[in-house]
Amino acid sequence: MPISKLTFVRATVAAILVGMAALIAIVAVNYWLVERTRTNSETLTRSRAIRSAITNLRNLVIDAETGQRGFLLTDDGDYLAPYRDAQRRIPETISNLKAALRDDPQGMQELDRLTVLLTAKLAELKLTIEEFRAGNRSPAGSAARSTTRPARAAA
Repeated sequence: MPISKLTFVRATVAAILVGMAALIAIVAVNYWLVERTRTNSETLTRSRAIRSAITNLRNLVIDAETGQRGFLLTDDGDYLAPYRDAQRRIPETISNLKAALRDDPQGMQELDRLTVLLTAKLAELKLTIEEFRAGNRSPAGSAARSTTRPARAAA
């Protein structure tokens, strides 16, 4: 049975329409994948910026404590260089972290709590250094004893 011209045209048109539908579906899926990749990339970049800022902040606090401890142990002002550098760089690092967390209300609340704790810690370090310079040569001087510490469990 020979294929009529009309049947051939219909089959060709149907094949073209199926091919076009498949092509449109492929383009749509690719567009969706590109958008998902962009969104995930932005999320990853933001997460890395937050993690980097937190790590920098932690390292600066460690440097401040290390400088303070070195000074208290040696009475050598050169050991205060990391402490001074940390004092100078911590506010900038907190600002960077705030910028990275601007769209995260819970993260901003946590950062506010952390900022209060950091301010108290830096004040403690400063007071300890000042007391040491004023003649209280005990590294565990009254400044260190007077800071808020967790209560010890009863033995």
